[in-house]
Amino acid sequence: MKGDVATRASSVDLDLARRSGLFIATLSVFWITLDPLKDLSSGAVLKTSESSDLLNQILYLTLFGLSVWQLMEMGWRRILPLAHPAYGAVLAWFLVDCAFAVYPGIAVRRLILTVIVMGIVGSLLLLPRDRRQFESWLGGVALMVVILCFLAVLLVPHLAVHQSDAAMEVNLAGSWRGLYDHKSRTGPMMVVFLLIGIYLTTQRRLVLGPSLVVLATTFLAFTGAKQPQALVPFVLVWSYLGLRIPSLRMLLALCLVPLALYLTFTVGSAVLPGIAAINDWIMSDPTFTNRTGIWSFAIDQFRERPLFGYGFLGFWNTDYARYSVDDASNPWAATASHSHDSYLDLALTTGIPGLLLACGALIVLPILDFARSRAIPENRDLALLFFQIWLFAVFLGSMETLFFQRDEAFWVAFLIAIFGLRFLAGHRIKA
Repeated sequence: MKGDVATRASSVDLDLARRSGLFIATLSVFWITLDPLKDLSSGAVLKTSESSDLLNQILYLTLFGLSVWQLMEMGWRRILPLAHPAYGAVLAWFLVDCAFAVYPGIAVRRLILTVIVMGIVGSLLLLPRDRRQFESWLGGVALMVVILCFLAVLLVPHLAVHQSDAAMEVNLAGSWRGLYDHKSRTGPMMVVFLLIGIYLTTQRRLVLGPSLVVLATTFLAFTGAKQPQALVPFVLVWSYLGLRIPSLRMLLALCLVPLALYLTFTVGSAVLPGIAAINDWIMSDPTFTNRTGIWSFAIDQFRERPLFGYGFLGFWNTDYARYSVDDASNPWAATASHSHDSYLDLALTTGIPGLLLACGALIVLPILDFARSRAIPENRDLALLFFQIWLFAVFLGSMETLFFQRDEAFWVAFLIAIFGLRFLAGHRIKA
């Protein structure tokens, strides 16, 4: 009898070690990235990027295989909430769209990696046995990444702080970027870590939570990432309202009406003279740090291929994009690596159908899932965290390209939020 008990205990410990190890290792790979502390002084960053890294592909395939194996151990049925028609429709269209891409091979490779990452993240959320494990593992990885960012600034500032000798954007000199290659990637991640810290503090994780809040807030301040900084108060207030508005229609209006207005006064200013005139009157920088030039170029290119676009993630950083822009008249578009707008980028690369399907899966469905999950008392607090990350992402998406960005750190954080809401909508979590 004692032997049986010991065997079962050993089996449980091994399973827990396997789950925690896979969760922490996988999330660390995504959030630290496979290419941290990039040297931006090299002219190599200006080269057209159309090649894939074989080592990265092997690593992600390995993580995907381990995730599938662990999922088989736990039971396939647990992943079924992600088998939603909205996800299937958008991925199916992206696959069809690859056949009409300017560079079909690039589009297919990038889509495959995106699907692999989505599969890994989906199974990642099933590894913790209860909420406390999820909090400890998620918060632990987040705190580790923030500390590593501080250490990078302290020990290798030339690789962790934007420098005046950079190949591009020398005006960013002095802005902290930590492990990431740009402050526009660091800033959003610090907001995610801040929101995780706030959540953990409310759950009485009084060391991990406040530590994350203080460190992430401090680092965010030194990134100079104005848009993420400005969105934090809005996200906290708006999510509080979203938690308490009883009507689904009011919740949809609360989320979608401000988002539509935000898009109108940002990317809309590139094509609507009236909106541009209002921005000129009320804003000190109506170009949104020269984004309007990039938006105008992207919209002109979209009009040439409105149905299929240029292929999944198949426009920027290609020879086609570089040869299509006039360097003299639009220098910002000539060096742009994306549209600086998630919605415009989706339309540009996957056409109007891709944009509409993606909005259904990434915008509308999470609102519906949040409405259901907030009604379950055990799920309410965690649902609020996921909703805050989602809310921050969809508004920041009007100024940055965030959606379906393969293995980028913030895209993984966004996937955790929308997949988390999907799981919480139909299942009570263990405390």
